[in-house]
Amino acid sequence: MRQPVTPPNGDAESDGFFDDADFFDSGSSPAGSSSSLGSAVRPTAPTAFATAPAPGGPAGPAGPFDPVVPPPADGAPRPKDGYSAADFAFLEEETGHDVKGWLTFVESRAESRADRVKQFRRRLIAAGAAAALVLAAVGGYLLFSGGTLGGAGGPAKSVILLQVSDNTGNAVADALLVTDHSATTGTGSAKAVNGKGAGVLIPSQMVVNSTGFGQQPFGGNMAQSVPAAGKDTVSDVLGVTIDGVWRMDEITFAGLIDELGGVQLNAAVAVPAATAAPTAAPIQAGAQKLNGGQAVAYSTYTARGDGPDAQSERFGQVVDGLLAALPTDSGAITAYLNHLGIVDDPTLPESKLSPILAALAVEQQAGSYTSKAIPLRTDGSDEMDVQAAAPIVSNLLGGALNTQNNGQVSRILVEDATGHTGIQSRAIRGAAQARLSNGGYTFIDGATVARRGTSVVEVGTDGAKSAAVQVAATLGLQPDSVRVVPGLSTFADVTVLLGADWPKLANVTLPVGN
Repeated sequence: MRQPVTPPNGDAESDGFFDDADFFDSGSSPAGSSSSLGSAVRPTAPTAFATAPAPGGPAGPAGPFDPVVPPPADGAPRPKDGYSAADFAFLEEETGHDVKGWLTFVESRAESRADRVKQFRRRLIAAGAAAALVLAAVGGYLLFSGGTLGGAGGPAKSVILLQVSDNTGNAVADALLVTDHSATTGTGSAKAVNGKGAGVLIPSQMVVNSTGFGQQPFGGNMAQSVPAAGKDTVSDVLGVTIDGVWRMDEITFAGLIDELGGVQLNAAVAVPAATAAPTAAPIQAGAQKLNGGQAVAYSTYTARGDGPDAQSERFGQVVDGLLAALPTDSGAITAYLNHLGIVDDPTLPESKLSPILAALAVEQQAGSYTSKAIPLRTDGSDEMDVQAAAPIVSNLLGGALNTQNNGQVSRILVEDATGHTGIQSRAIRGAAQARLSNGGYTFIDGATVARRGTSVVEVGTDGAKSAAVQVAATLGLQPDSVRVVPGLSTFADVTVLLGADWPKLANVTLPVGN
């Protein structure tokens, strides 16, 4: 049994938890064992250890602790495994330096790699920041100068959506105001008109498909938390890019007209007094000047027996009178807008809105401004009459319509020529809408037309024929159903006539009844 090692000073207790013999067992007497590991954990100051005598030999002289363990003397017993501590002494001298060098090498490599990664990230962030600054500068310049990122290849006209909302938040009067980018040249009295302005009046009750809400009135239905349609919906329905929305409530709209001294128009109908804000005196039919409250009452009034677009026509008269009263200097218009405190659409700041309104004022006062309402169907559906609306959209928005790029198509007009009506027709058109929407196309509901036996897909140019074939495939039609019709309306990219064969081809289940 191993006995505890007696310390040099003669104390019976060890100076630590372990002694040298606990690390290397040479098989000799514990008192005479030493190891090089002891030199690594003990002080380097000279100690009074004596060299252990060989069995039967004389005691060695006392001296400093030697870190190299000598081999056993000749004839001394060997460890059971045949090795002694001296056989591994070289590890302390050689391996120790190698391990330290290897660790230093690994740490240096890791630090270098980390430094390179940090430098790459810094360069990448700097490059991204520089690119963002350049884009922001270019975008800011174009935004505040009234330009367009589309360059020379973009739409030739600027279009804004004017919306007047009531106290519930519903838009009760809507119009697209269109002007040429360079509608005027010169300054002051030397201004000349180079183009024509237009107003496309949108009935607030017109049913449209909007993202997130499905079918809804264009003016919205805040009682059911459905907001008024915005510029994205206009782009989908009419295929025109909107520069921004000029939105005002009725009180602000009346205040602007009062600031301009009223509007002159020929009232088509008599309008009773308005008791809600903005209040207004009654209006008699005939030519007259209306103040702000009267103009709001007239433009939002619906008379008994009115057609679906009559109220929009009256709003168009007020807008026409507003443009006639506006100054033709953008700085003066900005002063009016600032005075009223109109909240800007971020995409339509006063620095961009004022020049557009000034150009429209010049065009109207020069007799180069026309306004028309989008016609609705007379069947009570409040849907757009596509056939009647197509020439209006093409004529008044022609230069602002989105053009096809490289034969690509996106807006698909679908007309039901199956011979079905009512809920059956709606089911058929709904099935077509689902297929086209899932295919990434914008569906335009063309309602019902005269019956035909087979389905056909029509495009206006040969360049769009291959894209039309893809539309046909989306609807389950063969390529030979595609036809090129020169002079086809530009209201949509592709027109689809669903014939009597389509419900069976598309496996449409028709509901019972009409």
